[in-house]
Amino acid sequence: MDTIFYAFLSLSKIRIKNKKKAKILYMRFFTGKDIKQDLYRGKKKSNLKNRKARKANNIKIILKKIQ
Repeated sequence: MDTIFYAFLSLSKIRIKNKKKAKILYMRFFTGKDIKQDLYRGKKKSNLKNRKARKANNIKIILKKIQ
């Protein structure tokens, strides 16, 4: 437990540029499981949503041009 706490302290002292990486590290320390996969899964889902939204917008624009 002590080693984990010290590791966390040393991590928090260093200002990490990549926030997502830092989050993964913290989660790994406290839960013991890898969170990377969950983050990736969320990202994939949002990308799909964005793609669908873009497609819908394109269809709207085409319909407007036809009218």
